[in-house]
Amino acid sequence: MGGHSTTDFAFGSWAMQVGRASVCAALLACAACEAAQSAAPTRPAVTKEAPLPDWRAGQRYFYTSKLASKMSVSGGSMIGFSMTAELSLDARSTGGSTEFIARISQAQFKADNPTAQAQFEQLANELSQPFGFAIAGGKLSALELPSTWSSFATTISRTLAAGFQFVERPEQQTGPTWTAREVDATGNFDVEYTPRHDKTLATKKLRYASIALGKISLTKFDATVTPKVLESTGSVTLGDSPAGPRLRSVAYQEKLRAQLTPSSQVDSETQLKLDFTGSETPSTPLDWMASLAGARKLAPDEVLVTPTPSNKYDATRIGDYTVPKAVAELEAEVRDPQGNELIESVRGQAFEPEHLKERQNKLQANARAFAALAALIRSDAKNVPPVVARIRAHSVARRALSDALSSSGTPEAQAALVSLLSDSKLEPSARRTAAFSLIRTEAATPASVSALESHTQPSDPLHTFALLGLGTISRRLREAGAIERADAIVLGLVQALTAASTAEDQINALRGIANSGASSAFDAVKPFLQAKEPRVEAAAVDAIRLMVRPEIDAVIAAELAQPNLAVQDAALAAISVREPSSVLADALGRAAKSATRSGLRIKAIRIIGRWLPQRPELRPNLELLAQSDSADQIRAAAKQALGT
Repeated sequence: MGGHSTTDFAFGSWAMQVGRASVCAALLACAACEAAQSAAPTRPAVTKEAPLPDWRAGQRYFYTSKLASKMSVSGGSMIGFSMTAELSLDARSTGGSTEFIARISQAQFKADNPTAQAQFEQLANELSQPFGFAIAGGKLSALELPSTWSSFATTISRTLAAGFQFVERPEQQTGPTWTAREVDATGNFDVEYTPRHDKTLATKKLRYASIALGKISLTKFDATVTPKVLESTGSVTLGDSPAGPRLRSVAYQEKLRAQLTPSSQVDSETQLKLDFTGSETPSTPLDWMASLAGARKLAPDEVLVTPTPSNKYDATRIGDYTVPKAVAELEAEVRDPQGNELIESVRGQAFEPEHLKERQNKLQANARAFAALAALIRSDAKNVPPVVARIRAHSVARRALSDALSSSGTPEAQAALVSLLSDSKLEPSARRTAAFSLIRTEAATPASVSALESHTQPSDPLHTFALLGLGTISRRLREAGAIERADAIVLGLVQALTAASTAEDQINALRGIANSGASSAFDAVKPFLQAKEPRVEAAAVDAIRLMVRPEIDAVIAAELAQPNLAVQDAALAAISVREPSSVLADALGRAAKSATRSGLRIKAIRIIGRWLPQRPELRPNLELLAQSDSADQIRAAAKQALGT
């Protein structure tokens, strides 16, 4: 996806934050690359000799739209809905692209869970605002979305806009089918077109390119997710005349899966149907500027950060749960010696299907109980004390209970975590657990920040948690527009780095700065890029990975050429979350060919594979490696990156 990854240095996560993840994941629409070509054509093909219908500038086109989606996490249903709506498109031509202003009207939602119906009605009101998108060469090339939209509204609009893509057969593809690279809300994918008759083509999404998530822990974990297309069928029907519309109808249905962690599997089903109903020439020219006032222009795969309020779907999450019931289930899960395992065999011996299903069901129940407890805490402050009481009573699930307080995000819950981490009478492990939960709170209060700042001295047992957490909090405050608060926190991190006298203390301060992504800290970090201790130098590379300054890419490219393996690894990790500049592309090409270790070469190759849509000049590098490298694993990695 476009933009920088904002995953943080931490110590691992107890639970997937199901509530916040569910809205964006519900409409995953995935696919991607694997060209399939046959011998002689057996069906009539749409060719360029006959002029294809196109969009006419100044026209307004009308469509009916039907969208349905279901999403589950580890088998537990999280959200499901269907939507019908009228969709109008005003078109104009600009250069080589066609721009549209889209309006959704008469939107009607039906929630699978009746208790969530009111929330979907709010979504219908949100979607009444117009949005813009552009198509160039048949592909979605830009979006203009209201900056106040929730993630759910943003994803629905992206799904509708992506439905209007249709790429003609490239000249170099001559078989009965052809493939094309397109893009949707999730990322870049390849789609296969097969002509059925004169105006209709069958479509099939093949697979997505991997999505980079950046580092997610202190270990050197190359985090990518590749959504898998389990099923995909669809069709597009072209318009009847050169005057448009270009597409008369669009339909597809698909089932997708993304394995986020060994025990967190997201499955989604999506169906979309768009049918042309007519067109008109508006009597009054459309005021494009006024229609898109307040909208933000985005690349087609760029993420617009508009967090959905955490409490928006709490009624669905709570269901029939109470605090005692949720706590009891979480504690039972911890007591189960196999509670967090989701594997299919032990020492090569497969589990019986009934046993495996039982373990899957336990994990699903655990995720539901956690989401319900966080929602209960968020919905009523009276639910905070009983959770804190269980933590102080040495609950075996105190980590989950602390995380639920953090996930709820309320001032009362944060105050409870502060009281726990500040209680010197509490055992150290419980204080560390509370600190770890607090630093992952989405919107920290000033009191939470002050509490963490009081624990940044190297002699304090919580200082590592405090430094890493303050960095993350600073970045989130900056993203929310609280610049002064964010800068004040970064100043404290810089002071901690300057005062650090040991390699360990320097690394902790550098990782706090890394989480902040604050460019203002670059001058303080720069001397540590020349550190004699390689692990300090690697931490300094980590610290600049999210910074936005003209010189950063060249610095990271130079670090990739350093002889130390840890430094090279840190440089590759930094590159993986940055925009694909020419400087970094050149550095990747060299690393893929001649990095010290094969593992580092493979990491470089994987990044190149993700960058190919933006940096096609890297393709020859991969093709050469796939054909002639002496190492089997390098050839295999290059072929996989090429999608061959």
